[in-house]
Amino acid sequence: MIVLVALGGAIGAMARYAVDLLLGARWSARRGRGRRGVALAVINITGSLLIGLVAGLALRGLVSDELRTVLATGVLGGYTTFSAASLDVVEQAEREGRAAALRRAIAVPAAAVIACAVGLWLSSPR
Repeated sequence: MIVLVALGGAIGAMARYAVDLLLGARWSARRGRGRRGVALAVINITGSLLIGLVAGLALRGLVSDELRTVLATGVLGGYTTFSAASLDVVEQAEREGRAAALRRAIAVPAAAVIACAVGLWLSSPR
């Protein structure tokens, strides 16, 4: 199981890097500003939504505990990134001031928690 979670984490980290490059390049070209914040927000929010979906499917018995662990802890744990988002907030504080950084520090985690709840709701029985 440890090897599977590690492999899942590697896959998730590669996916995060690819999404960061793709969204970052598009955002920078359009806005001429820092790319990381938008890409990291999208990554963390979509990853949280998917973690909620996996958790809901596991609660319904549609995903085994082992698969849930590999997907949620491994793949999606590698895909989402708290440390990079934290660094981005600190860098934003230096670039744009503390108020903008504080807004992001509150908004992105709040949106990620809401997305996770939505994912859980979507995959739960009605």
